[in-house]
Amino acid sequence: MENQYFKITFNDQSIFAKKNGLKLTIPVSVNILNKLLKCAWNKNYDDNWGEITGLKNAKEHLKKIQRKLIGGNLNTTLQMKRIGRAYYKNHISLASLNRTARQALQISVSVGEDDKLDVETLLYDYDLSNAQPSILYNILEKSKIPSNEFKAIKSYCKKRKAWFEKIEERYFKDDDKAKEKAKLLVIKLLNLGDLDTYLKTHCKSFDKDEERGVAIYDKLNLFRTEIYKITNKYIIANNQEWFEKIVKEMKDNKSAVRSIISRLLQFYEEQILENVIVQLTKDKIIKENRFDYAADGFLVPEKIDLNILQKITKDLGWDLKWTIKEPDEGIELW
Repeated sequence: MENQYFKITFNDQSIFAKKNGLKLTIPVSVNILNKLLKCAWNKNYDDNWGEITGLKNAKEHLKKIQRKLIGGNLNTTLQMKRIGRAYYKNHISLASLNRTARQALQISVSVGEDDKLDVETLLYDYDLSNAQPSILYNILEKSKIPSNEFKAIKSYCKKRKAWFEKIEERYFKDDDKAKEKAKLLVIKLLNLGDLDTYLKTHCKSFDKDEERGVAIYDKLNLFRTEIYKITNKYIIANNQEWFEKIVKEMKDNKSAVRSIISRLLQFYEEQILENVIVQLTKDKIIKENRFDYAADGFLVPEKIDLNILQKITKDLGWDLKWTIKEPDEGIELW
């Protein structure tokens, strides 16, 4: 079934895909960065992120960023291959940082009256809420796919909070990382990871035999099954030649299937973010090339009414919601 929304095509007009990269700048307080480097806090990078960045911890990363500061501005280069997310040259960006470090640089904290912290926001972090599942749901609606083929996907997007409550209650009760683990579970399933494998790894009490007839377990299984069928029936079918190249590249059909759903969603995610940023620049709401791209969001020094972001996104043809990420971890650090 040929369908334009499942077809992945390179946007040769993309501002992110310039030959030598897109030169960006974002204001960063030298004093706050130095304070962060001098404090006792640090965060070791896990093996995966350490291998990708070539760095051991957050302070090594901060020192690398420090060397790119000129006059209180961080100069970065955003690059993009033909398909997928944009990325930063040498991982020089706020978005590439550990979350706590990034949020600490977003704010200026001082002690006010009654020893209360006065927090001034220097950079606002705008985020597409539930980005990739919502993008997939939009694609399915636009494509007029029969609704019985994505009942669980629709349910998750419409009742996400209730899904998380059930997931946390069933599998991560009394776990201080329950929310984080529940979100990661859905991301794994979205990318066709195995449900039982994830639960065995992250839920101490998981026993598959005890999951028979458990509503949330059945919903999660259906969620993954729907994505698997959609990937094969629509995404691969509309990108057969490209899929065959991925199979040759990865030498594994199963990995290639997982890869193509991921690339489709990253492709649309990047296109939406880029178009929103372009429109904000045209409308003079933000300054040209003064932002930090963060996959499903962006950081800027300007405070933007979320209704403006909603309208721009709606005008682009997407029914998506925006949020402002609060710098809770940064405040807690200071």
